[in-house]
Formats: sequence, structure tokens, C-alpha cells
Amino acid sequence: MAGLHSVFDADGFAKLRGESLSTGSFPVTVRHLESMIRMAEASAEMHLREYVRRDDVDLAISVTIGSFVNAQKLSIKKSLER
Repeated sequence: MAGLHSVFDADGFAKLRGESLSTGSFPVTVRHLESMIRMAEASAEMHLREYVRRDDVDLAISVTIGSFVNAQKLSIKKSLER
């Protein structure tokens, strides 16, 4: 799955990590980033593609952020949902 790693660049990761730290919630880690990469690759494979498309990446990000928000304390969760 060539080219996927360029979609999850350092600037995007830094922004996600900064936002998670500024809200007082769990910080986004490299492990989260690696999970998103694996989910995007799995989505492409489920559609029998040999490459990852933008919609695969969007799905992986959506699932990760949804899970992350749902795991927060109620007060932080409300802040993140905005």
C-alpha cells in the first residue's frame, strides 16, 4: 500500500496531538497513527484494491476520532464534539 504514509504527515499528527493535549484528554500517540494506517489499509483490502484511497483514510480517521471522543470524560467529550 504505497503512498499511504504520506497522507498521515507530521503536521497532521502534530495538530491532532496538540488538540488532544490542549483539552486535557488522553494524548494522541504514534500508536493511534499506526492504527489509522492499518484501518485504512484494511478498508482498501476489503474493497479488493491494492491501493488506499482518500475515502479509506477518511474512514480510518473518523473511526479513530469517534472512538477517542467516546472514551473521554463527559465534560471533555462535550468539548471535543463541538
